[in-house]
Amino acid sequence: TGGNPFFLEEMVRELLDRGELIRKGERYILRQPIEHLDIPGTVQGVLAARMDRLSEDLKRTMQVASVIGRDFAYKILRSIMELGGELRTHLTNLVGIEVLYEKALYPELEYIFKHALTQEVAYESLLKQRRREIHGRIAQAIEEIYSDRLEEHCEVLAYHYGRSEKVPESLKYLMLAGEKSIRQYAFHAGSEFFQTAFEVIEKHGFELDPEAKVRLHRGLARIHVNLGSVVKGSEELRMAIKLCREHQMIGPELKCLRQLAMLVAFLPVRAEAEQILKEGLARAREVGDKALESTILSQMGQFFTLYGEPYTGKQMALEAEQVAVESGNPITIIVARLQLAMAERLLGRPGKFIELTEGWVEKQRNSASLANLTGIIISRGIALGKSAESRMP
Repeated sequence: TGGNPFFLEEMVRELLDRGELIRKGERYILRQPIEHLDIPGTVQGVLAARMDRLSEDLKRTMQVASVIGRDFAYKILRSIMELGGELRTHLTNLVGIEVLYEKALYPELEYIFKHALTQEVAYESLLKQRRREIHGRIAQAIEEIYSDRLEEHCEVLAYHYGRSEKVPESLKYLMLAGEKSIRQYAFHAGSEFFQTAFEVIEKHGFELDPEAKVRLHRGLARIHVNLGSVVKGSEELRMAIKLCREHQMIGPELKCLRQLAMLVAFLPVRAEAEQILKEGLARAREVGDKALESTILSQMGQFFTLYGEPYTGKQMALEAEQVAVESGNPITIIVARLQLAMAERLLGRPGKFIELTEGWVEKQRNSASLANLTGIIISRGIALGKSAESRMP
């Protein structure tokens, strides 16, 4: 066994089950010389041999459970196998021979395979077509049982629908899992889900509808940006915008434009960044979206300030504030006024910054954006320090 404790344990069980090893008092002895024994050369072989000696009911229970995963909920297995009390008997027997353990009783009954290799051997014993069928039934069972909280299970649903080769359902849950990962700031996980979606599309030659394509590009944009590649993020957004315009999806297009406008200050080529802002501003005015127009004007103000043109930046910020007020959108107004306040501070007027942001910390305490609150506190702290410094003799 090469010193592998699990292999050693399963080997002893194998010899006991076959009657090759018997107990006499406090000792175990072999019935024949060890060199005459037919012993599997791998732990997988031992597990497979042991599984083959199980009754058909126990073997089938073990196989179906293995498709769910190493650990599984009783209610899902019961839904798939469509058995009553006899299923509990089968599981109790598998626990008795230490193939499974009870993992949890609350909030629902769960079991776990004693070892990942045991689950693997049971899974590999099924024909591929049978596996695909069971994966599909598992996904459907999860959708039915947890219909009121599917978001909690979207990763598992993506896995099972993917293994069942039901492409539309697989892509649906891969994208939901990717978007969920983004909301939880798990960007590497989100990247894997979206990458898997691309692989599924390529493998099956599947054509996504335009709306789903836009979601995919927007999700990848956020992932690229948060993983440090603003250029790749902007490229994904521009592809999404192009799709939106081709299919006249104005709402998603404007969201993409807003997202893209927030990135331009970090793009390496000034001319390219400036062109994006100008085109976005023209589009916002064309469709009459005052909130987006103000947002882009605010970004233009920041853009020119960063490139050493603070007076031009301030004029843009003033225009952004005026348009924001016209929009009536409170968040847009705050963003515009914060940009104006920043312009004043950079122009050497910290007192004006303090005046423009008076009471903002208190207002933002109840908002959902910790980043906004932190930014305002830090900026006011700097401005107060500068203001105090200017009054020193």
